[in-house]
Amino acid sequence: MRVGEYCFDRRELAGALGDLGTFLPLAIALITINKVNAASLFLAAGLLYLGAGLYYRIPMPVQPLKATSIIAIGTLAAPRVISATALAMGALFIFIRCFEIDDSLRRFFPRPVIRGIQLSLGLILARKGFAMVLDERLLADGARMLVDLGGIELPLGVLVGLAALGLILVLRENRCLPAGLAVIVFGLLLGGLVRGRNGFDLPVLGWQRPDFSFPSWSDFASAVPLLLLPQLPLTFANSIMATEETARQYFAQRAARVTPRRLITSLGLANLFSGLIGGIPM
Repeated sequence: MRVGEYCFDRRELAGALGDLGTFLPLAIALITINKVNAASLFLAAGLLYLGAGLYYRIPMPVQPLKATSIIAIGTLAAPRVISATALAMGALFIFIRCFEIDDSLRRFFPRPVIRGIQLSLGLILARKGFAMVLDERLLADGARMLVDLGGIELPLGVLVGLAALGLILVLRENRCLPAGLAVIVFGLLLGGLVRGRNGFDLPVLGWQRPDFSFPSWSDFASAVPLLLLPQLPLTFANSIMATEETARQYFAQRAARVTPRRLITSLGLANLFSGLIGGIPM
């Protein structure tokens, strides 16, 4: 399907799902461990994806802020503390934009620092991926799943990882069926089969309203030192400086709208919106 200069096909669909590999593990952990309202989280994310795409006109990432999310999960932070972090983050970046102090902050992040942060994030995600492959608990219910291969017990995740790797290698040059899309479909089908054990287990649909309750001052007092301050250098370097650098590298003139000040503004507005509906910092 083509709309003007843009073409939506299978490869575009596969690329559109690329963020799920980092988005879903953090989002699901915040929902199951921290009891964040799922409707608030996914409503904010969906609307922000639409808004970013409509404004910037190129693929733009929408992700949970990683340092904040990991600390929140590790400390069992309450949902209102997490949404307070989003509101504080949004207010801070709107302040930076209004008073135009971003140029001063940019001096602390030359290109080698940006590349180093990108590399470190990639290594962290790779390490987490290997840990998930080797984990005996394939599903969130905690059940151990091992496969006996000639007297050697291996986690089922190892076989799943090898199968996914095989799909990628076989389909890496295939223009009819993109490898990324094939792996996602494979994962969805396998998850339904393994969870159902004796048959395919379809997800149960239901309705949940977003949480519109506003955090208290004590929530902000906990959020700022615990969740906001450790995230700030990473957010400015990766979400703003590295995003601009990557967009210009891959999209050239089409990335004309991707400037640090516009990214600061959109990041600030996005977090204010997410925090107001009980979502997470993104």
